[in-house]
Amino acid sequence: MSEFKAAYTKVVAINPHPNPEVHSLAVATIYGFQVIIRKDSLNVGDLVLFAPVDSIIPTVLEIMLFPPDSKIKLNNSRVRQIRIQKFPSQGMILNIKDVEAYLTCLGYKNFMFEEEKDYAAVLGITKYEPPAAAVFTGTKITSARRLAEHPQFHSYNGIDNIKWGDPFAWDEEVVIQLKLHGTNARMGNLKRIPKSFLDKVRKFFGILPEYEVRYGSNNVDITAKNGKAGFYATDIYGEAFKACDAAKKVKPNEVIYGEIIGEGIQKGYHYGHKTPHFVLFDVKVFNEDGSCQWLTPVQVQMFAEERGFEMVPVLFMGTYDRNIANTLSVGADPYYPAHKVREGIVIKSEDNYNDPMSSSAKKVRKIINPAYLDDFTNSDSH
Repeated sequence: MSEFKAAYTKVVAINPHPNPEVHSLAVATIYGFQVIIRKDSLNVGDLVLFAPVDSIIPTVLEIMLFPPDSKIKLNNSRVRQIRIQKFPSQGMILNIKDVEAYLTCLGYKNFMFEEEKDYAAVLGITKYEPPAAAVFTGTKITSARRLAEHPQFHSYNGIDNIKWGDPFAWDEEVVIQLKLHGTNARMGNLKRIPKSFLDKVRKFFGILPEYEVRYGSNNVDITAKNGKAGFYATDIYGEAFKACDAAKKVKPNEVIYGEIIGEGIQKGYHYGHKTPHFVLFDVKVFNEDGSCQWLTPVQVQMFAEERGFEMVPVLFMGTYDRNIANTLSVGADPYYPAHKVREGIVIKSEDNYNDPMSSSAKKVRKIINPAYLDDFTNSDSH
């Protein structure tokens, strides 16, 4: 999962509001997020309880934080980016007295906050999760389907926002890719694991296929339909993979990850495609011992060219510069310039893409375009 927490943390910096005519407000930096505050209400180093964008605040706590006369209200209990005097405020500093009163209602007495501890679970604050449209995956998730999922058919998981922490060195070689606004998809050609009695009989007689194709969304293995594996193409994932002949291009022990874009997938972002269209952004390869690693960004480009997959646009390759990254995260979408606001960018380390501490982790961060966050009509369906 991408990072999410409601932490008790220090104010990193405080700067004047960018509008010189605004004298009553200031900009506090929490981690790397900028939050509008009343001038002189906080100092650098002060400890605050911070709820990031996309936090869902419990109803009772929300009522305490936003009394009837409050000028600012949440929409469906969700913290979103708002603009105050035209400057984006990303996240929310929770009033400690209101939080302490809420904790008292929950039965806590003399509650003591600890620096850098996550209090999301204690407070009941959860991360907003976009709805999984049934029309996308074609069928409901059931316990039988979960049991039928392949253990090596890993979800891609999320990408941390760089504002939680920038891991890239200024002399590090990176690749910056465009972040397309579609729905995550994956396909793998993996060793078949006999689970049913019939599969075990087939394996005993040596007629069970050694590998099988699996495909699905980020969270749903669609090939585990009705508790059984099987390739079909009546959903947007199947349609997109069929259109690019993916099942024939992915070799044994490979899993491809990408974005499906097109009309009807995300509101306002069709990218010129009338039908579901797959665009590659990552590849994972399994070894015979079951271990795995990610191909580096350059290797993924070579993979895409060799296998005939379209790849997400690469906007920059070279020595990391945060200013360059910030510049590339805004403006019209270079994939389809008629979309005037790009979602953002993804930054990947070229030489250290694989995390040495985990075969499933990778060194990657995202920057989201503030103009994209301004539009509350954007959909985020999985």
